[in-house]
Amino acid sequence: MHSVHREIRRIHRLQSYVAMKASLIVGVCTAISIGIGDSLLYANETESNIKVSATTSPNISSIHDLEQIRSPFERSLALHLLLANANERKLIELFETTSDISPQKRQQVQSLILQRLAQFNPRDAYDQVRPLSGGSSVRLIESIFAEWSVLDLEEAVSFAESLEDDNRFLAMTGILGERNDLPQMKVREIARRLDNERYAVNMIMQQKLRGPIDDPEEMWNELVGEIQDDFGQFWMLATVARAWVDKKGLEVLDQVSLSITNPRTRQHVLDSVLRMAAESDPEATFEYALKLDARRTEVTSLMSAIVAIWVKSDPLSALDSASQVERSGLRQRLEDSVVRAWGAQNPRDVLLALESLPKHLHFSATSAAISKLVREDPQDAASLVARMKGSTKFSAASALVGYWSRQRDFRGALDWVSNEPSVAEIKPMLLAEILASLVPYDPQLAMDEALLQPLEDDEPGLEASVIAYLTYSDIDTAREFLTRVRAGTTQIASFAHVGRYYIENGETEQAIALAGQLTSSKREAYFERLLRTWAQRDPTGLLDSIDQLPTAEVKSKAAFALTALNRWSKSLSDEQDERAREFLLENDAEKLKNGEYSSIQSW
Repeated sequence: MHSVHREIRRIHRLQSYVAMKASLIVGVCTAISIGIGDSLLYANETESNIKVSATTSPNISSIHDLEQIRSPFERSLALHLLLANANERKLIELFETTSDISPQKRQQVQSLILQRLAQFNPRDAYDQVRPLSGGSSVRLIESIFAEWSVLDLEEAVSFAESLEDDNRFLAMTGILGERNDLPQMKVREIARRLDNERYAVNMIMQQKLRGPIDDPEEMWNELVGEIQDDFGQFWMLATVARAWVDKKGLEVLDQVSLSITNPRTRQHVLDSVLRMAAESDPEATFEYALKLDARRTEVTSLMSAIVAIWVKSDPLSALDSASQVERSGLRQRLEDSVVRAWGAQNPRDVLLALESLPKHLHFSATSAAISKLVREDPQDAASLVARMKGSTKFSAASALVGYWSRQRDFRGALDWVSNEPSVAEIKPMLLAEILASLVPYDPQLAMDEALLQPLEDDEPGLEASVIAYLTYSDIDTAREFLTRVRAGTTQIASFAHVGRYYIENGETEQAIALAGQLTSSKREAYFERLLRTWAQRDPTGLLDSIDQLPTAEVKSKAAFALTALNRWSKSLSDEQDERAREFLLENDAEKLKNGEYSSIQSW
């Protein structure tokens, strides 16, 4: 009996609602038909040549007829008129035809059809959405329940309770999004019935934050217990905390910190508030942050951000405060943050003040300043670097060529380093940096450029570095380039880079075969350079291959490496260790006996 009465009431409400909607539409159409006065119909006709009349609103019988109407306003009006005059069966037919229209317009049209259908039968409207999947149904479910909540709130909520999790949530957002006239307790009750009271709490709190926060302490006390464990809403706590600090000062942060029991939320709220406070009073904010647990990485990062903000107004004071921090690790991090921020914000100022800065900060300050200047005017930055002197010149030049390399202007970087007399002394180091960046993009150019550079005394040529870089990305090209390297130390170093790659990747036979391309006098030096890596990565493999090594001296060094490293790694059995010792020559055996292992480091 109760259900019958409820259905009768629903029908009466529906009739009233439809009558009200129909009256509104008729009123709109009538207003358009009679013109709402000649001034609206014909104003500025000579300029715009636009007239509005009833004839500009054609009647349509299908969704596809909308495509014939060019005006968005007229198209919308025609659609509303079509739906207003449609019965339940016609609405279902119209919905079935929407799959053919463009995705950009489909969802809006479908939402309107289903909202109109919901006025007749909300359950039928929901049934139209059931076959749909993915994101296409999200807005439609919300639209149905928004309409349903106006017609019969209790019925809409009761039906939503029967849905599965995702659709129940969408029904709730549709209901609560539309019924913003409900009291807070009713909103929470509905959300609780639909298993998501947290959503209602967040929605209520967000509504409160849309206006001015007159009493941040009161709002804080209301919020903190409700939402601190919902990390996605920490911004609300941060908003109130910022307003509180703005009104009462940093001292309220002690109360803020103590009232948040969730460590993650506390960290992000404090971070947000202190960054804001640093904009107006960086010194006091720095002192407050210093009292926090600075051993934590996130607090150290926060303090670096604070001093970077401080640099905008007073870089020397920021540096002075950073330099007085007791803990050495934190002090160095903050000093570095100051000069890097200073160099990035005012590069010329920091370069002028360079001689007055502690020497251990010169590299960071110069690097940051040049990196900033080179982005603005590379040629001017190059001219500035050329005039620099002392230890800062390399860091500045390195920053300059680093910028060019990141822009892939390798030719510009190479030409400057090759032709700028003032960087002649640091040219090899700068070229090595450029070639390291160039190899992945143009290994041929990198190799050609390396071969143009003169050899230093007993130092490998730059082509060995090119081959070393290539072993990480293109071992075939690296091996191909071995035929081009210059003789002597460069050749041995280049072959060793490739051989080491084979050892590290378990291709021992390739490493041994590679030695066949070297003269017998150089094979010994080649294998010596492999022994430490080989003994560490594949001790059993080295022992099994020891007979293939070219000389008794190399076999002895291999045995020395195996037995010395085995003292810590225990990677060989006792029998294998004894076998390795059989290859030791007297000199290496004596070193092993005396614990003289340092020679391995040079191999």
